[in-house]
Amino acid sequence: MKNKPSNFTFQFLNFVRDPWPFPPGSFDIVHCRFIAMHIPNFPKLLQHAIDATAPGGILMFEDEHQQWKVEGKPVPHGAHFGFTVFHGYLETVGVNPRPGSQFASLIIASGKFSQTCGTVVPVPMGPWTEDKNLHVIGEGIRSGLIQAARGLNKKLYEYGVTDAIVEGLVSDLENSENKLYMDIYFAAGTDQDERHRLNAQHYGIKAYFGGNHHSAHWPANPRKILDIGVGTGAWATEIAEEFPMAEVVGVDITEPYLGKIPPNFTFKCLNVLTDPWSLATGTFDVVNCRFPLMHVPNFGTVLDKAIEVVPLKASRFFDVYWSYCKTRGVLPGTGPLLAPRISASKKFSEVHELVVPACMSPWPKDERLHAIGEGMRTGMIAAARSFIVKLQEFGLTNEIVEDMIEEALNPDNKMYVDLYFVWARKKVYNL
Repeated sequence: MKNKPSNFTFQFLNFVRDPWPFPPGSFDIVHCRFIAMHIPNFPKLLQHAIDATAPGGILMFEDEHQQWKVEGKPVPHGAHFGFTVFHGYLETVGVNPRPGSQFASLIIASGKFSQTCGTVVPVPMGPWTEDKNLHVIGEGIRSGLIQAARGLNKKLYEYGVTDAIVEGLVSDLENSENKLYMDIYFAAGTDQDERHRLNAQHYGIKAYFGGNHHSAHWPANPRKILDIGVGTGAWATEIAEEFPMAEVVGVDITEPYLGKIPPNFTFKCLNVLTDPWSLATGTFDVVNCRFPLMHVPNFGTVLDKAIEVVPLKASRFFDVYWSYCKTRGVLPGTGPLLAPRISASKKFSEVHELVVPACMSPWPKDERLHAIGEGMRTGMIAAARSFIVKLQEFGLTNEIVEDMIEEALNPDNKMYVDLYFVWARKKVYNL
């Protein structure tokens, strides 16, 4: 190595065969990049690295998740088949080609790190993204893959790797129109300092307000509670214990290390910026979000998502009604399924769908919607009141029905129901 720094030392080590030479707690920082996907039993190497990290130290692991992704279309044949053959070889030698997604969970399971941070970077195989920083890392990964594929050609001939397969893979990688990308996982574990910092903030805020409600007027018996950016889990687990009949969900990019976990607490790994939002609209009675917004770009996007999961009172009625329909084998939301079902029959030459938002009050500018909205609102209110006795066993009460009616009649809520109008022309067959 040219120009080697005077404080750098190289030590030859075969991770698979050689005894691990470093005592526990030897290093303040341990870093491992792109090694796990090349060796069998990579969790053993990760465990060695965990043990070698000193108290208060940092552990960083980075690797590929070798699975092609393409937005909106199938993975090209050359890229898909190339990886299929290569992964078949890796399985025979006990190597996992997708170790990255397991790093954070294994670090957490060790119980030796108070905070584990995980980041997934979608690395493009060409300069087709707006983020120019991704172009650089993508070019490096792509070049390495192409060089490796051509270098392994002869070595893996007995496993079915041919020149045609390799060049098919290379061709798809070099074609930027394919918009191929691969996830790279970055995981880091840190020791107690971060946990102490976050808990100090939590207990300070709790002491100021005299509890975890932050002076907000909570419902007496919340059913579902969401904590966005769960951190150490202190707030969420305390709330779960305070409301044992509620379902408490904490989301973050990494799972906190918890001692005693309340049975009504669930953690979901979710990157609120990049992951698909998996929390249904109007499902949580209480949503808490403490300090994550100051750390993310475009915080309004996250706030908008949080707003959407807080329910209107009207949703309580539909929760009960849908539960009743489910017991009868009835699907009340059939509208969006009509056109796809008719098209799938392949018996119609044309299928048309019109979606009309029937407003529950006269707030749209299109006055034609006022009449259809009035009709739907009148019918819905009459039907809801008639269900009170019939659906009592499913939890429907007069309060739930009247709350729904009150919100439907309030023009500030701008509530509407989509009505689907579908017509189709059946094919004419000439004999």
